[in-house]
Amino acid sequence: MNTIDVLGIVRKQRWALGAAALLCAAVVNAQGAFEVKGAVFQDIEVRTPEGEVETKRVPVATVVPGNEVIYEITYVNQGDAPITEVAINNPVPPQLAFVDVEGAPYTAVSVDGGQAFGALAELTVPADDGRERPAQPADVTHLRWVLGVVAPGSNGKVAFRARVK
Repeated sequence: MNTIDVLGIVRKQRWALGAAALLCAAVVNAQGAFEVKGAVFQDIEVRTPEGEVETKRVPVATVVPGNEVIYEITYVNQGDAPITEVAINNPVPPQLAFVDVEGAPYTAVSVDGGQAFGALAELTVPADDGRERPAQPADVTHLRWVLGVVAPGSNGKVAFRARVK
């Protein structure tokens, strides 16, 4: 499987006003050029000239604990051949708690730092009393999207919401 580990291709990671921003570089493999880019947004409410309130998605400016951010990971096959068995693994930064995905559902999650992946409902984590408890969204440390085949020139986006701890 051509697994794209977003953390593994990050050239620079910075915290701008408290929010993580992934800056990804191109990944080239034997089957072609596969580019992955990450960006972080937040939804804000704005009043239109007509006085109506609407939600607008903007690049992260300022966040405080409790605010939600949206990680968008875009990809494109810039090669001339299909890329097969593509998967994107994306860590959830430790300063954030996973809330949910947007758009394409994730294929699997990890609650142990990316060592093992599975369905959230099937995973457990240690409880405070030393026993195991069912994993919750806030326990998620990594998300995995299995894209399968990405045709030449094809592109797409996966996204997830997280809350600032």
